[in-house]
Amino acid sequence: MCFLLSMFSSCHSRLQDALKAAGENRAELERVLDHFRNDPDTLKYSAAKFLIENMPYHYTYKGESMAQFQQAYRLIGCSAKEKRDSIFDKCAKNINFTKDDVAIDIKSVSADYLIKAIDEACELWHQVKWEKEYGSAIFFDYVLPYRLLNESLSSWRKFIVQEYPYMNNGIICAKKGDVFSSDTARLFNARMLKSPSATNEKAAFLDMPSSKMLFEIDASREVWKRLNLRYATASGVAKIIMSLNDGKNDTIVLTPTKNIYTFKNMAKGKEVRLRKGKNRICLALFAGTCSIDNIQLFNLNKLNAARLVDYSQHIYQVRNAANHRCIALHQEKDTISTAFSFAKDMLDRQAQLRFCYQGYPRWNLFAANDSSLRVQNLVIIPDSL
Repeated sequence: MCFLLSMFSSCHSRLQDALKAAGENRAELERVLDHFRNDPDTLKYSAAKFLIENMPYHYTYKGESMAQFQQAYRLIGCSAKEKRDSIFDKCAKNINFTKDDVAIDIKSVSADYLIKAIDEACELWHQVKWEKEYGSAIFFDYVLPYRLLNESLSSWRKFIVQEYPYMNNGIICAKKGDVFSSDTARLFNARMLKSPSATNEKAAFLDMPSSKMLFEIDASREVWKRLNLRYATASGVAKIIMSLNDGKNDTIVLTPTKNIYTFKNMAKGKEVRLRKGKNRICLALFAGTCSIDNIQLFNLNKLNAARLVDYSQHIYQVRNAANHRCIALHQEKDTISTAFSFAKDMLDRQAQLRFCYQGYPRWNLFAANDSSLRVQNLVIIPDSL
């Protein structure tokens, strides 16, 4: 009993100490506690206490120095990866933070910001399928925090939802897609250049405002795809205007590469909805110059929640549908790098396989009685859009 009272007193003391440290901002923090005190979701009130108790140890910067720091990050974001360190070091020489630039969270964070951050974190936690597999400590340490280090406060959760909607809408993007090289496109005011690192050792070079390329894509049915570009540019940020079937335009921003012959994929693709039959994808240069090696179209597949079954305790056979032979694993001879062989009969348990659930839709494939023989990170797609 005395131990429990001691723990309660310690937790209560931490909260009171934090509120006392808030000074003139105490009313804002108390408004957060009052807002969640009787909320049906008790996690929210616990989250409010956790954040407030830990806020005295966190801070950010403000003023002109912080503005210069943010401008430096924007500048390196528009620079080739190989040049970013030197550019940032050069900018940082002129930035001097002082104690007057420090903004301590406990004295400055508003009630509205905290309430919104807690609502968004708790909503996300309750949405994920694996919530019950982890303790609340995971939520408090990795989901709830409203920033990573000492960057300025922002609505970053809203930004992520807007920029990466597929991360939380039950959509899976295939790891590999259909590749259409630049030499399959029709070029307008553009030309092909030899490039040893390109897919077919040549790429389309777009260097005029009127430069564009047109891909014609056949689709057997209406389907959602994610479009990605493999490109190179050395002219700062380049911009491409993409249109599908002469419809709405979408701007693609291409960050710089080391040079015009060093290709990379876009950081994130663009979702496109192909209609059944012929489709026209047009890429028109809007700013800068760039080389396009190819475009890639990845399947987007929707999860069917009703079919989320844990198969980890079951043993299955992988059977060739054409010849009805099954994959055989022979522990004495085979290794992970050895290709699977197909055998007519698989009565021996040694040659059976086991799927091990790693978090939908990823699985490991094991030999039934030897976990050292495995194929990692299989992706199983149940439905297609």
